[in-house]
This record gives sequence, structure tokens and C-alpha cells, in this order.
Amino acid sequence: MVVLAALRSALAGLARNPVLFAVAGVMALFQLPQLAAQALEPLLASALSLVFSLASIVVVPFFQAGFIGMADEAIDGHTRAGRFLAAGREHFVSMLIAYVLLFAVLFVFWIVALVGGFVFFAFALGVDGPGLSNPAVVATGVLLAAAVALVYLGTLFFVQFYGQAIVIDGRSPVDGFRRSVGLVRRNVVSTLGYSVLAGLLGATFGGAVAVASLFLSPRQAEVLALPALSPGAAVAVGVVVVSALVSGFLLTFSVAFYRAIVANEGESGAAQAAD
Repeated sequence: MVVLAALRSALAGLARNPVLFAVAGVMALFQLPQLAAQALEPLLASALSLVFSLASIVVVPFFQAGFIGMADEAIDGHTRAGRFLAAGREHFVSMLIAYVLLFAVLFVFWIVALVGGFVFFAFALGVDGPGLSNPAVVATGVLLAAAVALVYLGTLFFVQFYGQAIVIDGRSPVDGFRRSVGLVRRNVVSTLGYSVLAGLLGATFGGAVAVASLFLSPRQAEVLALPALSPGAAVAVGVVVVSALVSGFLLTFSVAFYRAIVANEGESGAAQAAD
């Protein structure tokens, strides 16, 4: 099975190259201030979050390009941090363009969905019944919400390998999306299995971080100010470590799976033409 083969390749690559976890840990450190900002005043916390969100537009594409380059090399043998910098510099512009394009598309999508939600809500209020307690109106609303969620998740499902296409195959930003869509379309079942497994792991990690963030609330601000390893600081360290382990594994797994489905197709002329 392609998913299991990719899983074995990812684990073997990580075992040979623990430096991948260290690189993932650096990215986790970059994101930590946004979590710790919860211990600050609301206005300052919002400003800090905005600054790091804007910075992430530049940092994330570089990190993704660099890590994908390292993971691709690690699956074949050994890799070094120098590969991270080289891949990041080489593919940064393409990854940045693709990242911004995806963000823009999703932003427009959610604006349209939000406007549609307000229109439907206004329509429901005008239905006799009253509308919001009318079973038919409620059912329609649920179906529309499910359709919106399906379109959103479906979009992410088909374009999720654009970064791998750009870094590993040297595709342009737009062609990277096309490459991802083509591969997923021809490997829907395998990609679904991979996505479910990766999603479960990601959701587990996200839940752990959400629980941990409770200990970094304003009530714990004075704890964070202590020089000793306080409970709040211990939680922060734990979040960084877990994030490095989980994100390092998931990114390496994504590269291994991408390579596996490409190899499974045998890079045939028909497959290439379909892109």
C-alpha cells in the first residue's frame, strides 16, 4: 500500500536524520510568541499576533521550501542543515507566490461564504414559521454549510502537494498547483488514506496545544516572568518539543507520500501529459 510504504520511508529518513526535528523545532520557536502573547494585555497581544502573522507570510514559504528539500534528500540517505538553506533560497520566490495565491483564493472563498451566510440568515428571518425554527430552512442551512465545508476541504485536499511539486519537480507556482491536482485526482483513494492519517495526528497535536495554551493565560503571566523553569515555561518547552516532533514527521511524511505516488505512476508519459 502506498501510504504504508511512504510511512516507512518517512520514519526511516527521520531515524537517519534527526536534524529534521531540530529544523522543525526552530519553526516552532518562531510560532511560540503568538501562544505566549495570551499572557499579555489584549491590545499588545493583538499587535504581536499581527506582526508575527505578517512575518509568517515570508518565513513560512522559506521554511516549507527548505524543509521539503531536506526531507527529499533525507529519504534517499542523509541530509544536512545546509540543504535547508539552499532549497529555501532556490525556491523561496516560487513558494511565496504560491502561498500568497492560495491565501488569496481561500480569503475570497471565505468572504463569499460569509456574505452568503448573511444573505441566507436574512432570508431565513423573513420566512414564515418563524424561519429559523422551520425544519426545511434549518435543513437547507445545514446542507449549505456542509457544501461550503466540502468545497473548502476539497480544495485543500487537491492542492496540498503544490510545495512538493515546486521543490522536488522544479515546477512553477501555477504548475505546482496543477501538478498536485493531477496527482491527487489519479490517486484519490491513497491520498484520502494519507490525509486521514495525517489529519488525525495533526488534530491530536492541535488539541494538545489548545489544552496547553490554557496554562499560558493572563493568570499565569507572573509565572512566565520567573527566571526558573516555571509551570508556564515548562508548558512552552513542551509545546515546542511536541511541535518539532509532530510537524517534522508530518512534513517528512508528506514528502515521502508525494514521492511514492509519483513513483507508483512510473512517471509515464500519459501521467505527465495529464498535468
